[in-house]
Amino acid sequence: MNKILSKNNKIMYVLNTSHMTGSTISFKNMIDELLKKNIRPIVIFPKSEKTNIDLLNYLRDRKCICYRCYISSAFLLPDEKRIKKIIRYFYNYYRIIKGVINLSFIVFREKPIIIHSNSSVVQEGYRVSKIFNIKHIWHIREYQDKDFNFQFFPSEKKVKKFLKDSNTICITKDIQKHFDLRNNDNSKVIYNPIFHKDIMHGKENNSREDYFLIANRISPEKGIEDIIRAFKIFCESNDNYELVVIGEANEEYLNEIKKMCEKMNIEKRIKFLGFQKDVKPYMKNAKGLIVASFNEGFGRMTAEANMIGCPVIGRNSGGTKEIIDETRGGFLFNNINELAEDMEKICKMNDTDIIKFMEEPMRKANNLYSIEQSAENVFAFYNRILNQ
Repeated sequence: MNKILSKNNKIMYVLNTSHMTGSTISFKNMIDELLKKNIRPIVIFPKSEKTNIDLLNYLRDRKCICYRCYISSAFLLPDEKRIKKIIRYFYNYYRIIKGVINLSFIVFREKPIIIHSNSSVVQEGYRVSKIFNIKHIWHIREYQDKDFNFQFFPSEKKVKKFLKDSNTICITKDIQKHFDLRNNDNSKVIYNPIFHKDIMHGKENNSREDYFLIANRISPEKGIEDIIRAFKIFCESNDNYELVVIGEANEEYLNEIKKMCEKMNIEKRIKFLGFQKDVKPYMKNAKGLIVASFNEGFGRMTAEANMIGCPVIGRNSGGTKEIIDETRGGFLFNNINELAEDMEKICKMNDTDIIKFMEEPMRKANNLYSIEQSAENVFAFYNRILNQ
């Protein structure tokens, strides 16, 4: 299927942010491939933040139409005091109404055939689609409550009703289940696009170094404290291994983590490298990637590691569990002791063992999470809903 079932091939994408978060990276990868199918993207950036100029120029170079609009992320914070929550509740409505008016003018001018909201926390695209009777897709990339500790706005019941009343793309089966969409004909699971299919990362790698890798935001919900405790247990019987930590962090929390390492007397064996633009070289050389997030919506790093050929030790929950169940490219743990045991298992593998262990998971991951496959699935979904 190579062209959309309409003479007008404009698709409007409503972004919740232009910062290069997982959702924005996935959007960028998807657009790259969809442009080959002759769609004309209209990309809406939130006016409330400073627009990422690199992303803006990237899209403009590819002839995408770009606008800034009053788009806001609508949610409540459960731990706020009652008066603050009431203020936020009505302020959310004010921002949504403002955004709907602003977006309506753009929709009237551009006349897209589909509005595709890139996150479940932005509602303007859905509401405008109702006004203009345009097909709408919600790309559900987060649990909202389990991963970000958001409270649904205006309520969980209302949000689930909005989603069932629209078309939805869920990035995992577990997220689809979370929003009660498993038996909904207008809902489809499409995994995030990671790398191009023809790039078989890591197959040529024959030399791994004695370290385990963490590559995500350094924050409590990512489970780094559990990893450090497990690494302490692992160190009791392994003298040479290090833990390499990559990712942005709140300075105060990072200092807490470093003090924790000092108390355990393992600070010399843990390297904090901060943000790194390209994590692939670290994955290629690592014995394994550790993903301890309590509720990962998808688990981009888990999919990347499996495509590259790096074994993953992942928490038995959310998107991490789903990816490892699909690929068999690693081990799942439920507690700190199991995590330490899994590190021991990988430690005993030599380079040849790892290449053999990861051969089939790499093949599966490259089929499941390739940019080409994801874009093809999205494009087929566009045609399906336009043909209804």
